[in-house]
Amino acid sequence: MAMPLASVSPTAASSSSRPELHPAPRRAASLPPFPLQACAPPLALPGPPPLEEADPAARRGASRWLTVVWTAESDPERRAGWGKGSAGVRVLLRAIAVAARLGTTMAPAFGVRSLSLMTGLHPSTVALNLALLRQEDDPLLVRTVVGRGKYGDRYRLRTPQAYKHHLGAWAWRSTHVETVHPAVSYLGASAALLYETLSATEVGSSRLARQALLSRSTTTKALRTLAAAGLAVRGPAGWKRSTCSLDEAAVRLGAHRHRAEQLAAIHAQRRDWQALLQAARPPIESAPPVMVRPRSERPGPPHSRPPGVRPAPARTTVLTGSGEPSWGG
Repeated sequence: MAMPLASVSPTAASSSSRPELHPAPRRAASLPPFPLQACAPPLALPGPPPLEEADPAARRGASRWLTVVWTAESDPERRAGWGKGSAGVRVLLRAIAVAARLGTTMAPAFGVRSLSLMTGLHPSTVALNLALLRQEDDPLLVRTVVGRGKYGDRYRLRTPQAYKHHLGAWAWRSTHVETVHPAVSYLGASAALLYETLSATEVGSSRLARQALLSRSTTTKALRTLAAAGLAVRGPAGWKRSTCSLDEAAVRLGAHRHRAEQLAAIHAQRRDWQALLQAARPPIESAPPVMVRPRSERPGPPHSRPPGVRPAPARTTVLTGSGEPSWGG
């Protein structure tokens, strides 16, 4: 059945002559002590609108798919398949959910570079993670359209068959996705996931590691990073969130300025790409995108089909309007 669609640009890898769109590795020790008592009121930084302002159907769909994502993350076998970069895959899935709920359409157009902007991952890493996700046996994403020219790849968000009977037992901790905020995405995927786990209640680092699905060593490093950024404090019983807002931390870290520079670079690269398309003869953008069929629905080799049986034509799922999405395989 149909699911919300997300469109991803095929121009994933950035040119060596273009500015980098990801921050260089940062050390928590390089940050000066954070004056917790000097926190300013939240600032009005640009960013995605809250879920309450999104299209109702997109809001419901995004909230339910976030539950699917949380269920998938809790599957040790699937998480192991994501490898050492599983934290990056997890923040990417959250960014895709945010992309699906933005605007008033159920088919938002988000490119690889825009997802890079939301996650803090390099565009090439985003492209590799998308390829990893769509190659899974029971995937969370199905590519229904292969982009060409200015058209991006289009994905259908789905509920894996293995998790359909588990959905009733899970409740997403919050419909507000904080991992796309400039402050936490600037600090890295592991720190973003750990901040998502922190609350106003002090919790020990071992329990935080289990809740965030991170290793003990990764959790320790992420806690130090968050503490140096003024986003986490340690008390007698463990770690909790500080009273400073993400907006304040973004200003202190320079994350808002960094994201503005990234956005300007994306706009410049997009203009270069559109100029290249216009210069092509015939224009590349005039070619329609190529429809593809989910891997599970593709026919086998010709010798594996009975004589005279042809494969069914490729299908793609397209949602129009703002109706209630249905969820299925």
